[in-house]
Amino acid sequence: MVISKGDTFQINDRFLLHIATDHEKEFEEILEFNVSIHEETIREYLNHIFFRHPRRKDIYWLYIKDLKSEKIVSSIALLPLEWRMGPLSISICEMGFVGTAESYRRRGLVRELNAIYEQIMQEKGYIFSVLRGIPYFYRKLGYEFSFPLDNRFILPKSIIPSQTLKSIIIHNATLQDLEFIEEKYENYHQNLLFWNAFWKESFTFKHFNSNISDLMASTYIIEEEGKDMAYFTLGMTYDKTGYKIRSSSLTEDQCIKLLQFLKDFHDDTSKNEIDLDLQNDSILSNLILQLGGYQYQDYGWQVKIPSIERYLRIIKNLLEERIRNSDYRNLSQTISISNYQETFKLHFEEGKIIGFQTVKEYPAELSCGVQIPGPMLYKLLLGDKNFEEIKYILKDAMIKHSSKPLISVLFPKKTSFPETYY
Repeated sequence: MVISKGDTFQINDRFLLHIATDHEKEFEEILEFNVSIHEETIREYLNHIFFRHPRRKDIYWLYIKDLKSEKIVSSIALLPLEWRMGPLSISICEMGFVGTAESYRRRGLVRELNAIYEQIMQEKGYIFSVLRGIPYFYRKLGYEFSFPLDNRFILPKSIIPSQTLKSIIIHNATLQDLEFIEEKYENYHQNLLFWNAFWKESFTFKHFNSNISDLMASTYIIEEEGKDMAYFTLGMTYDKTGYKIRSSSLTEDQCIKLLQFLKDFHDDTSKNEIDLDLQNDSILSNLILQLGGYQYQDYGWQVKIPSIERYLRIIKNLLEERIRNSDYRNLSQTISISNYQETFKLHFEEGKIIGFQTVKEYPAELSCGVQIPGPMLYKLLLGDKNFEEIKYILKDAMIKHSSKPLISVLFPKKTSFPETYY
């Protein structure tokens, strides 16, 4: 089955699932439903996406209508992204704008939408799905928190250094700065495992806005001694209580200048503290901690990999590279990885993967190289946690003693900080 825009699927006598066309009239109906579910402020942004997003033709809007009332009662969107994983480009999608009318909840409508969503994923070649949604709910669809998303810090205004830094100037970025921003962006992210691939059109859409919100940001250039040295983006946190900052590599003086800029920008005199969402373990976040600020909470991207074998096939070359650069360079062995529902076998010969196999089974204890229950396996496969950290949470996560070093080579823990263009 090939799913196309305009297709419909009968759920039962009461409900019909639609894949929206690109017609404005149909979008208006989707828009009004989302405004009723979320809030009025989403109206402008959904219009912004539908009419202006660089990949708007690749976006799928899915919704369910009540055939009695002829009204939309549940909907989601499939939003295409491309993330980098080391040297690889990984096509993924983000599930966004999920909502069900209150009187229609607990009827399994989101599950129906998700089934078609995952069918589109498979047909379009998206390897995994991510979302920034509410806690717990999406676990029932098989999602697990696997990447950092929202690292929150509190900065008292009174501890921001007041030293004069005349040689450093902050000004709005222009389109002429995009090549400079791209270079700094790529340099900054090279040491991460997963990050958002830089697309000039999408970066401009998300980060070149005169007004900032939880969905839109502005971009600034940091100039020192008359030369462009760094950039940062400034938006609002998802809960609209603070500021979201993403930047290239910064020096300590540039961080101080940024904080001074932020103190002037933050015009709410009734608040003595500034709430910030920052990249963890950056020079900026570390400076805030040194000054006396503190981190008070974090959140994460929720991830689902519908086909783990497909994911492993996509990263085959990366897995072979990891083996080639280790003491296992001549490995000839079958590695078995299980989530207690399926076992995924990687057949190595002389350091090369010569075959993949998936077996639906409940494996015997320690019959596989590593066994991690359900979606928690994603944390290992995506470099979010090492086995010891997962084992601390889940006692039924198991690993053969002889396989432990090899699993660590294949799936090392490494920092990621992916983003979105929506």
